[in-house]
Amino acid sequence: MIALTTGEKIIELRKRNGYSQEELAEKLDVSRQSVSKWELNASTPDLERIVQMSELFHVSTDYLLKEGDQSQVDTQAGRWLGDEEVERFLAYKRKEQKTLPFAIGLCICSPITLIVLGGL
Repeated sequence: MIALTTGEKIIELRKRNGYSQEELAEKLDVSRQSVSKWELNASTPDLERIVQMSELFHVSTDYLLKEGDQSQVDTQAGRWLGDEEVERFLAYKRKEQKTLPFAIGLCICSPITLIVLGGL
């Protein structure tokens, strides 16, 4: 795993979202030089800018602040789930939870059936 600095994460997220340093600076109401300094790790964005970038790039503030693996980024680039989608997912998991013991039972019983039939 490669640990990324805050600056490297900002570069990656900015490029992934198609923003130039100037465009990101405009969205965050800072100068382009500030964005450049963040990306070079010469300075760190203030808390307000971290929160703005977290919302803009759909990542957690923890991801931006803590050094860590790039795989922590939301791979769907800003996909947020609505209540309906969450409920559908939970209903699916509840249904799956009921069928799992049956499937495990079949896996256990199938060799027994083969042994019994083989013995006949």
